[in-house]
Amino acid sequence: MTAKSKKWYTVVWDIARGACPTCRQAKIFRSPFRMNETCPVCGVKYERETGYFLMSIFVAYGLYYLFGIPFVIWLVFLDLPWLWFWVLAISFILISFPLIFHYARIFWIHVDDLLDPRKPDSSIHTN
Repeated sequence: MTAKSKKWYTVVWDIARGACPTCRQAKIFRSPFRMNETCPVCGVKYERETGYFLMSIFVAYGLYYLFGIPFVIWLVFLDLPWLWFWVLAISFILISFPLIFHYARIFWIHVDDLLDPRKPDSSIHTN
């Protein structure tokens, strides 16, 4: 599937599912903190070069701001004691880290694939 034939809603759905941007079948992560190096279905390599996922750090910062600032504003308006404020704020960070870690990498892989599509590894499907 080429970048031109991908509709925006299918890309959003693939990001939400954590699916491979090339074959759209396999999951990018095999466990909460372990990513597949290559797609088990199409064989595409996710990390193109050393330092490839550095851009996903900036995506993660953006996601933390997107969700963290409204959460902190909500906590301020609740007028909680400072101890509860900090307990809830730190809990939010600890709970949201795995989700943001996943989706920052998945989002970056999909954006990069839209800009520079990958080719599946033909050696993985030998007959």
